[in-house]
Amino acid sequence: MAHTSIRQTIPVPADTVWSLIGDLRTGDRWPAVLRCELEGKGIGCIRTLHLVDGNAIRERLEEHDDYARKLRWEVLGFSKLPLRELHYTLTVRELGPDDCTVDWDVDFETVGDTEEHVRKMLQGIFGSIRASILENLGVD
Repeated sequence: MAHTSIRQTIPVPADTVWSLIGDLRTGDRWPAVLRCELEGKGIGCIRTLHLVDGNAIRERLEEHDDYARKLRWEVLGFSKLPLRELHYTLTVRELGPDDCTVDWDVDFETVGDTEEHVRKMLQGIFGSIRASILENLGVD
């Protein structure tokens, strides 16, 4: 399985960022997501992100740790992405009282495309979420 990591510095306290990211219902605040649905509660729940292009991404929650500010998802449905398998871990880490990082660790298996091309695509997708975090928190 291939791997990529993305680290995003955010000039906002870690707890504030986690209050947005750690809420599983906020999936509709991310780029290209029109609507977010949750089936079930806690570990094992299924989240469906309905995209503006009519496609959807389905994810199963594998880990949710408020203390460590950490989520782990298995993506079950990939829409149009050239993937066979994808797991990602998102961790919000405090840098100081007024800033943090959002770290994405992504394990994936491609189908019909090169690992390097898919890695760049995933880095772009997860990287674009930084702007949405700032926008949602009212930060310029």
